[in-house]
Amino acid sequence: MEVQIVDRSNIGKGDIIGKKFGETKEWYIVTDVNDYSVRNTNGTYIEDINYEVMMVFPIRKKIKISSLNDRDVILYRKSGTARYNEFLYHINKKRELRGFKGEADYMMFVDYSPSMVFYDRLKTIDECLDAMNDLKWMGELLGGEDYEINRGIVIDRLRELMQGV
Repeated sequence: MEVQIVDRSNIGKGDIIGKKFGETKEWYIVTDVNDYSVRNTNGTYIEDINYEVMMVFPIRKKIKISSLNDRDVILYRKSGTARYNEFLYHINKKRELRGFKGEADYMMFVDYSPSMVFYDRLKTIDECLDAMNDLKWMGELLGGEDYEINRGIVIDRLRELMQGV
């Protein structure tokens, strides 16, 4: 699993975050950000940011709502990016396969464009390697043979790009 290491204060509404600690893989959509940070009398800055979140994964009929502290989270996908869209596309597809009707409640908080990822059109070796990691992780997490088929497409594209180097 590849995780973006960023300044936690840059996490905003719609971003996908996970817990730093624990063995279970749980991913959440940020629905609200509450900044309680203060500068005390001796000038020391105390960062205290809480995120109101809705669970995206594991996929459940009843969505878990909770609050997480900034010290306990990592940013997984930044809202509005291609990798963010790819992650939500696969999650939503899995929800459909499980028979869940309509959009999940968390979709009102996301900046999502349900466009397909064209693995045969990736432009760089880095994009291919990122796609390989994502597909491996999503295949382990969500199951299904689509991920293996797409990995084959990425491998072919990677070979094409490496011939040009």
